[in-house]
Amino acid sequence: MESFYQIIAILTAGISICMGFLSLLTFLYNGREKIYLLYGIMCLLVLAFILLPPVGFILNDSAPYSSNIKLKRVFNLSFLGLLGIKKEWSHSLLRHLSLFATW
Repeated sequence: MESFYQIIAILTAGISICMGFLSLLTFLYNGREKIYLLYGIMCLLVLAFILLPPVGFILNDSAPYSSNIKLKRVFNLSFLGLLGIKKEWSHSLLRHLSLFATW
C-alpha cells in the first residue's frame, strides 16, 4: 500500500495536469491572454516536479543530496522564474542554478 503522502502527491499531479492542459487550451482559443499561458506552464511544472524520481514530495532533506533531489530543486526555482521576479533577483537565481549544476 502506498504511503499517505505519495497518494496525495499523485492526486495533486492528476489535478495539475488537468488544470494545466485546460489553461493552455483556454490560452489558445480565448484571446491569448498571458495569464492562462503562465498558469498552464506552472501546472505542468508541478506535474513534472511530482513525477520526477523520487515520486512525490521531498520528505527526507538531509545532506549529501542525491542528484534527483537537486533536479527537483531546479523545478522549485523555476516557479520563481515564472512569477516575474525582479531583474537583480534573476541574475542571482542564475548564479544559484549554476551552483546546482556544479554539485
